[in-house]
Amino acid sequence: MIGLKPLNATHSLRRRLVLLLSAGVLAMAAIQAGLAYRGALVQADNAFDYQMQQLALAFRTEGQALAQRRSRAATEELDFVVQVWTEDGRRIFQSSQRRIVPASRARGFSVIKTDESTWRVYSLDNQGRFVQVAQDLHARAAQHGLAQRGAVAVSGAVADGAGLVGGQQFAGTGASGARATRSARGG
Repeated sequence: MIGLKPLNATHSLRRRLVLLLSAGVLAMAAIQAGLAYRGALVQADNAFDYQMQQLALAFRTEGQALAQRRSRAATEELDFVVQVWTEDGRRIFQSSQRRIVPASRARGFSVIKTDESTWRVYSLDNQGRFVQVAQDLHARAAQHGLAQRGAVAVSGAVADGAGLVGGQQFAGTGASGARATRSARGG
């Protein structure tokens, strides 16, 4: 009987250590998921910004030619609104008749709020033309949902892996583990 108390104390200590380690692994998994999510959002924003820059550069030199080749229905379905003005402020192209974004005075990236929505805008001046590409932040947020699902999948896989390790540890400390410990001690 006296030999069983230390065995129970060891069993309890082992269980506490496994629980503590499992909690640590789960906490690290949560941190990893948060970092993965944030990283995915930053990458998605960078990709959207790059796409906006490339679109503006394409319209910078060939705005009217591109406008003539594209049908109005095709440009209405884009996530972006492209507008091209001349130096005197005359609009020579607008990709959407339904979505109007006011001209940004800032060059480069900026944010414009309208009554309808909030827009991420990229603007540039080149050879007497002012090109502005805008993306509705609601559309961008919808695309961010893909990043969120990816981060959840990563954290779920890590948590599942931690559960398997914890399960194996508990299996070894159960009744059969206690019998093995007693027989090893000669008891």
